[in-house]
This record gives sequence, C-alpha cells and structure tokens, in this order.
Amino acid sequence: MYELLILAASIGFSWFSGFAPDDGSQLLRVHCYSTVDMLTLKWKAEAVIDESERNEDHAWAGVYSRGGLGLSDRMPWNILAFAPRKGFVCSSHIHGGVPTANDMGFGQLEEKDGSLFLKWAFPNSELATTIGNRFRPVRWGDQRYLIAEKEMLNFCNAVNSGEAPKHGVASDFFLREGDEKKQAAGLPALPDPWRGHLLERPLSAKIISVSAAPESQHNVENPHERMVTLNVGKKQGVFVGMKFHRQELDIPFHVFRVSRVGDSTSEAESFLLYNYESVVSKPPPTVGWELSTISSEGSANRQKDDGAPR
Repeated sequence: MYELLILAASIGFSWFSGFAPDDGSQLLRVHCYSTVDMLTLKWKAEAVIDESERNEDHAWAGVYSRGGLGLSDRMPWNILAFAPRKGFVCSSHIHGGVPTANDMGFGQLEEKDGSLFLKWAFPNSELATTIGNRFRPVRWGDQRYLIAEKEMLNFCNAVNSGEAPKHGVASDFFLREGDEKKQAAGLPALPDPWRGHLLERPLSAKIISVSAAPESQHNVENPHERMVTLNVGKKQGVFVGMKFHRQELDIPFHVFRVSRVGDSTSEAESFLLYNYESVVSKPPPTVGWELSTISSEGSANRQKDDGAPR
C-alpha cells in the first residue's frame, strides 16, 4: 500500500479515489514525500506519526481526518496528527493535485484546562487560520474526535440533526483514524455549556409568522431569505444558533438558524444551503411549515445505523 501511495502521488489527482477514511497516516506521509522542497515537513510528519502510533492508548494522540472531496466522499481533505511530545503536523487537500508547502503546517502542542492549543510554526498562514488553534478532545462512545472550539456549535447542530456521526464516508469533523468503524453510542461527552446544546430526542417546531429579513444583512428580493417565528423557545430547549430543517423531499435544503430565543417562541433566519434552480423555484417559507432539528440528510444517515443507540 505504501509504495502504491508514493506512485499515485506522482501522477496527479488519480490517487484521490482509492483512499478509505482510515488511510490518514499513510496519506500524510505521501504529502510530505510528494514535494522535494518539504524535507523539514517530512521529518516532522514522520516523528509525530511514529510517536502517535506508539501511544495508541493515549487520550488524544493519533491521526485525525475530516471532510470529503467531490471526487470521493471517502477521501479526507484535512488530516491532523497529534503527539504528546513531538507536537502536530497538518495536511490539506482542499486545493487538490500534488500538495505544496502551503498545504502543510506543523507546530507544538500545549494541553490546558481540557483543551489542546496549537502553536503553529507559521501562525498567519492560510492553513493555520482555517484549521484553528484550539481543540477539545471529545469522546463519543468508542469514537474519539478533536473538535475546534470555533466549531463546537456546528458539531452540536450536526449531532442534533443526525448528520453526525457519518457512516461509510469521511467525517465532517476530525475523527481519529480507525474510529469510523467503532460505535458512537449515546451522546458525545461535551463540556459545559455545550453539553446543554445536545438534544436527547429531536425537537419539532412550526412556523407561526414570516417577515422580511433585515435589509442590511440580506437580499430582500430573495423570497427564501426570511425571518420566521417558531412556536418553541427556551422551555423546549432552543438556543441561539440552533438549526431547524424542513424534511419534505421536494424542499430538502431549507435551513432555519435561530437568532433570538424567548420562553415559548423563537426567531430564526431562513436560508438555502444550495441555490439550485430547482430549489430556488420552490415556495418560500410559509406559516404552518413543520420543521425539525433532524435534517433529510441526517434522517437518511441514521437509517444506515441499523437502529444503533444514539
């Protein structure tokens, strides 16, 4: 496998389609070997990966990957390797093709108050800005994640929507290599205040009023960008930033993000995930629409889980 990866890296993007989500450490090594001016990164990656592999039982050491390219939803587009002593190294596949020094990064780690702080060698690089500098190790059943502090809200919404954990494809969040085959039972072990954002069961809501979106933030000519009032609030567990979805098959891409929460009602802004003509031409948000924290994608994802406990 190792020799094949080296060969594939030399012939361009054809190597993208053959990787499974658990190929992160090998792919990270290929990234460092595939560009001749990356000797320092090569040594750093080898040292970090070797140490992480010697510490399989460590709470957070290991190789983590996330994301899927359009060429293959099994191909991770970000890979992070963490080791207690050697620090970390990161690889990005966002731009495709043979990687360059701009697609790699490394540095040291500091563990403090349950978080891991990344001290990038080049903190102002595009990669460092994209990845972030503070992560929280998270256990979800037998799975281990590294969640960036700035992605905690997105992670909570992904769990509530059923879109996490993924099954058979690359995770949207940094998941430890090999853990995609393990069980994610119950709810993730998150610290406060994020623990309170996780739902024991899906929450349903109904639109009770619709108004134009604020002109300063939205294009008022787009009928899908609206402010809506929902019939649920703090008493039902709603929080600012919570996302609701419409599950009807004819309009699968409407998302409603809560911006204000009252005791029994809340306000949310609606938007489309994709501006496909077939979606934009559908009816805009209307009073009476029934919404749920479960999305169409999440519902389908949970069906793949064969009824395993959440």
